[in-house]
Amino acid sequence: MWQAQEYSADMIEDVTEFHCVNENKTILPHKITSLINLQIINCKCNNICKLPSNINELINLRVLDCSYNSISYFPFELYQLNKLEMLNCSNNKIVFMPYKFDQLINLKLFDCSNNNITCVKGDELGKLINLQTFYCYNNKLT
Repeated sequence: MWQAQEYSADMIEDVTEFHCVNENKTILPHKITSLINLQIINCKCNNICKLPSNINELINLRVLDCSYNSISYFPFELYQLNKLEMLNCSNNKIVFMPYKFDQLINLKLFDCSNNNITCVKGDELGKLINLQTFYCYNNKLT
């Protein structure tokens, strides 16, 4: 597992990707937000229940793949990630589309399929002018 104390400040600044796929993690390392140039987080296929509340400190994050976990909601701070282009939260336990979702203005791909979502607000999706691909199948939409 990545440990911040194992690396010099220069090395931390160089880290742009973080991968922990199928490692049975329940949380992401709290110090992940010290990786100031991080652009990609791939933490799919774990047992993660929530994302760090200070995820908004990852101001350069472009890709977040947290699919196949146990996430039921997103922290409000996620919506401050202005550079986020791809969000894959498929195969989790998400029940509702989050408030302020329309602030992810650079989002190009959003996959929330195979969750428990009951409602998608079209007016919020309509504000995502860069959105090219939206998957929302196998939910509980009414």
